[in-house]
Amino acid sequence: CTSRLMSRTEHELDLQGVFVQTSACTKDVIELCYAEVQENLEKMLSLPQPLNKPTGRHFLPFSTSPGFTAVTQPEHSRDFVMEISPAVDATLRSLLAGDTGTILTNALGKDAQLTGLTAIISDPGAMAQAMHSDSGWGDSQPRLITIFLALHDILDKDMGPTHFFPKTHAPHCFADLRWKHPTDQLLSQMDDEPVWFPLKAGDAVLMDSTTWHCGGANTSKCKRTLLSVSFEAAREGEVQKLQLSDFVC
Repeated sequence: CTSRLMSRTEHELDLQGVFVQTSACTKDVIELCYAEVQENLEKMLSLPQPLNKPTGRHFLPFSTSPGFTAVTQPEHSRDFVMEISPAVDATLRSLLAGDTGTILTNALGKDAQLTGLTAIISDPGAMAQAMHSDSGWGDSQPRLITIFLALHDILDKDMGPTHFFPKTHAPHCFADLRWKHPTDQLLSQMDDEPVWFPLKAGDAVLMDSTTWHCGGANTSKCKRTLLSVSFEAAREGEVQKLQLSDFVC
């Protein structure tokens, strides 16, 4: 049964570029991680902010380097980088202990690098992002998979959940077999609307980084908080980062 499940979900990621893994992480660690993110958001927002126009969307980065020690008193929000605390470490281990870890291991290898770990908070009133991909496709480009982990229930469209265009992640998704970045012209030619997924706390969306997606406008009265986790297949001579094997058995 387990092997058939893994085959089905891995195939869906390869075919669609995005799929949902329900109950990917236990709720006890999710609650601790969520509380820590909110506490650190307040600390970051108390620091001087960039001069560009605020969008209502905040990005709290964690270091992905082994042995990193955070600056105890950063002078600006751009210097605010968090260590992977016990609560966040427990969340990653819980997330990667089951099917999600197996999928990433099969797709990327256990030596895959943790290239991004960020809490994303969308305030009420946050504007929608432009449709984009997080990377471009290329024969020599290592595969990169991002997980969006819900730190609380995100069940209503007015909370501004992430919207996705499935089947936009690889050349085989396009008539001329050439992958493309989303443009206004291409978006106007899409037959279907982008999709979004209602998520309960602990559910996760797995996405190939080349999949077209965007954060929606948050027209609700609630913040929307995700933990974004990105692993990339290892490259020769790459600067050492934490690896998938640091979190999975």
